[in-house]
Amino acid sequence: MEAKITTFIPYEADAKLDCSYNECMSGVPDDGWGCFIDHDAMFTTVDWFLQLQQVIKENPQYDCFTVVTNRIYNEEQAIKIDQDNHNMRYHRAVGASIQKENGSNIKDITTGAAMSGVVILIKKSAWQKCKFRPMDNGSMYGIDGLFHKDLKEKGFKVGIMLGVYVYHWYRDDALDIVAQTQNGGAVIAMPLRADGTIHIATAQFCTRSIQRGHAWRCQPGLEPNMSRNMLILKLLHETVLDGSTHLFFLDADTIPPDDALDKLIALDVDVACGVVPIFKGVPVWNVQINGDGFVTKDKLPEEPFEIKRTGAACMLVKRDVFKKLSWPYFRLNYEPPSIEAFLTGSLQKVGGDVYFCDNIIEHGFKIWADPKVQCGHQQTMNLQTFI
Repeated sequence: MEAKITTFIPYEADAKLDCSYNECMSGVPDDGWGCFIDHDAMFTTVDWFLQLQQVIKENPQYDCFTVVTNRIYNEEQAIKIDQDNHNMRYHRAVGASIQKENGSNIKDITTGAAMSGVVILIKKSAWQKCKFRPMDNGSMYGIDGLFHKDLKEKGFKVGIMLGVYVYHWYRDDALDIVAQTQNGGAVIAMPLRADGTIHIATAQFCTRSIQRGHAWRCQPGLEPNMSRNMLILKLLHETVLDGSTHLFFLDADTIPPDDALDKLIALDVDVACGVVPIFKGVPVWNVQINGDGFVTKDKLPEEPFEIKRTGAACMLVKRDVFKKLSWPYFRLNYEPPSIEAFLTGSLQKVGGDVYFCDNIIEHGFKIWADPKVQCGHQQTMNLQTFI
């Protein structure tokens, strides 16, 4: 008897994907299977449904399957083809070739790295004992990996269908997959404006850094705090970044010196930053030694020095720091937090980078600035403001 498979594209407006997964599975027949495919993915063979049925029939010892694909964070699921080619004729040819070569063969990943849920084919009876659940930080990222972990702990087997190839767009409207870190490398984390623009010199710095074993991730958005929060989640949950030791926040209009990463990593402190010129009526550096005023051009120390606050335009953070913090890592705050302050007009907005600095210091970490890492800053402003 062929397996009964019901196919879904899970979606929840409030990003609670675990709820969507579970709601879909509740309607699957008790002796059936649920097949989830991401909204930005598609099967590449005409008989993909028959492929899934054949895999289930020939591999009864497995309770959950995923697929191979072109763009993904789990290297075990990624095949070596041109990631920037989105021609569907090309991908259908790849799918047919992989189907012919690998058939219903399975690679057991039960005890391996967390699967990517671009496709999840799960037996109803297994789901009834191991349902999808939310991440502790409320993010929709990592639910698939958490489900894999739970399946393993409950004794269910997970495998990759080596003959089922799925095309995956996977955020190619942003520079999201640029490289993976070698052991000891940093991840350059760059929030982007909605238009995705990057200064050419900044992009060149990032490209050279990739050649030295670092990685580069970008996250577009209307608000940089949320982009930075998402970039932190990428560091913590993307398998290809497991070997990275630091996250390097870099703004798209900030131009570090070529050796910036080397110098900041060499400081071996919790948080290290370069100095970036900003304009506060007069040019100043974006660091505050005591938290109550920016360092002026003539007062910059000659050697690395401890600070209280800085912007996140050129900031290196050790990976372990984030493990002691909670979501959201960056957020806007208002001081003093009272109705009276709002009504009297004394309420002041505090930026996300200030919130981040204050938070990590409260957790016992220290921030150091290296005055030899002096960055360029390609800001634009309306001069009518000063007339």
